[in-house]
Amino acid sequence: MPFDFRWDNDDKTIMRYVASGAWNWNEFHKNMRRSTLWFDQVSHPVDVIVDLRGGNKLPAGAIGHLRSLGTKIHANSTGRAVILGVDAETQRKLGAVDGVYDAGERQLRFVETDEAAYRAIEGWRMNDR
Repeated sequence: MPFDFRWDNDDKTIMRYVASGAWNWNEFHKNMRRSTLWFDQVSHPVDVIVDLRGGNKLPAGAIGHLRSLGTKIHANSTGRAVILGVDAETQRKLGAVDGVYDAGERQLRFVETDEAAYRAIEGWRMNDR
């Protein structure tokens, strides 16, 4: 499947979406909707990692679709996402500054490694306390 999702940790506090090969935004959004059934399994906040590194390239219309990623997709969703695999030029066109796009309730953080993704999520969670 060109776009898949899974729990990223045993505590089920991070949902990871993973692109592979050729994919499109329709497949991505379809799997986002499917994943909300998994959010029903928990009663705590869930952060999102979107890993685009395994995809061939970003499909057309990336700016609008990337902006939608921070939207809460479920009551347990935090409304923030860490995104891997988006080049600096696309981030700039989106309006991100230093890898951060903050539109109030929607927060996106662009990073290059899994370790940086986990640090970003931990930073958000520290601010939640």
